[in-house]
Amino acid sequence: MAAVTGEGCIDHAGHLLGDGFTVQANMMASPRVWPAMADAFTAAAGPLPRRLLAALEAAQRAGGDARGMMSAALLVVGGQPAGPWAGRLADLRVDRAADPVADLRRLLDASDAYAVFGQAAGELFGGDADAALTHVMAGLDMLPGEENLRFLRAGALVARGDLSGGRAELRSLIAARPSWEVIIRGFAAKGLLATPPAVSVDTLLG
Repeated sequence: MAAVTGEGCIDHAGHLLGDGFTVQANMMASPRVWPAMADAFTAAAGPLPRRLLAALEAAQRAGGDARGMMSAALLVVGGQPAGPWAGRLADLRVDRAADPVADLRRLLDASDAYAVFGQAAGELFGGDADAALTHVMAGLDMLPGEENLRFLRAGALVARGDLSGGRAELRSLIAARPSWEVIIRGFAAKGLLATPPAVSVDTLLG
């Protein structure tokens, strides 16, 4: 593990080496920025993207960029990516925003919720509606009201035999955004909305 802050960097600039990580900073408003990043990263728990976000938030609290808030980015790649675009665990950026680090947190929340969405969809299409519903609810805890997650919840409810619950969710989606009916009918036509043999999509939506 190594890092260098060259003579051409603009104050305040510096770096720190930690256990398995480094932090670097250039053109900061305060020399407290990179120590704050290191402390926050070390103290944070959870997946690597969350620990990196904690470091960015600590940097901003310590003064951040001397030129003001402009942009933020977060890129995390697995240890053995299979190709140029493969293995990206998080790839998020915000440009020209009033509070880019806060926007980055919202994007990471959405990214985590959609990772759960993908897991739930795989479980639902694999025939495990109970597990799918559990993961969908976890995704909705992270991203409350997200329509795609609610649609998947409707599908899981119908697949479990809870027709009234699934019907209520589908009707609620359509009431808020009528174009959802196009998607619902399209999924049903392709056999991607599992309903009991005697139940049609018209029965669900009517």
